[in-house]
Amino acid sequence: MNDYEIIDSSKDVFISEIHEPFQNELRFIITIGQVSTSEEDVFIGEAKLGPMRRIEINEASPQFSIYFDDYICYNVINESFESLGGDDFVGNNIRIYSNSNFLEYIRRDTFATVDYPGEFKHYCFISHNHLINIATVSQPKIDRIK
Repeated sequence: MNDYEIIDSSKDVFISEIHEPFQNELRFIITIGQVSTSEEDVFIGEAKLGPMRRIEINEASPQFSIYFDDYICYNVINESFESLGGDDFVGNNIRIYSNSNFLEYIRRDTFATVDYPGEFKHYCFISHNHLINIATVSQPKIDRIK
């Protein structure tokens, strides 16, 4: 599997270190969590849910840098508030939408078109802690950090 496929098919994905290294560039880190080998009892109030295993980020966790050298727009959503705004996509953790609320927002609130800056796509990176939507003409560059 290549890095894109590893991220897209992983169960426990986390996003961190979201920043712009230079103007209109976007970089963030994706880490794949590992299920703990030890079990612990989990309680909600008085109810015992049983033994469970934590999802941990540790030295064995694969980590990837995702980089876009340009973008039209991006937003970061706390995963607790996501609605995923559309059903026309391919992918799992890395989705490419052909129709979405985010693309509609771009069409309404910007002058971006296929004429300028060119044909663009909506990428959505989904994790346990954030969703990042990116409208861009470029493809992400994915590099494995560890």
